[in-house]
Amino acid sequence: MDVFYAYTYSTAAWFGIQAIPLMLSPKLIITTLSTEARKPTILEEYLCRSLAFTLLTLAIITVLLTGTIPLSSSLSESEIISDPDDPKAPYAVPTLTVTAAFHAITAFYAYMQYTRHGQIGFALSQIGSGFLASMGCW
Repeated sequence: MDVFYAYTYSTAAWFGIQAIPLMLSPKLIITTLSTEARKPTILEEYLCRSLAFTLLTLAIITVLLTGTIPLSSSLSESEIISDPDDPKAPYAVPTLTVTAAFHAITAFYAYMQYTRHGQIGFALSQIGSGFLASMGCW
C-alpha cells in the first residue's frame, strides 16, 4: 500500500473515530471534556452532532476527491496514481494539502487545550492529528 492511500484511509478513519461518539452520545463527550459537572444544553448537543456530520462528510469527500475509490465503472481505468497530472484524480494533491493543514491546526489547538486544561481527550486528539499531519506533509 502506497503512503498516499494509507494517509487517505487513515484520515477518513480518524474523522470517523471522532464523529461516531459525537453523533451517538454528545452528552458523554460534553461531560467528559467539561471542567464542571452540569447538564449539557440543547445547543451544545446540536453543535456536537453537527460537527459529527461535518467530520463524516469530510471523510467521504477526502476519499472521493483523492481518487482512492475510483468513480468510473471501467476496470481498465481503475488504477489510481497519485501523480499531480493524473486526470482521474485532479484534486488529489489539493485535498491532501488541505487535510494535512487541517490536521496540523487541529493538533496545535489540541496541544494548547491540553496544556491549559490537562485533559487526556485533548492529548489523544493531539497525538492522532499530529501523526496524520506529519504523514500528510511527508
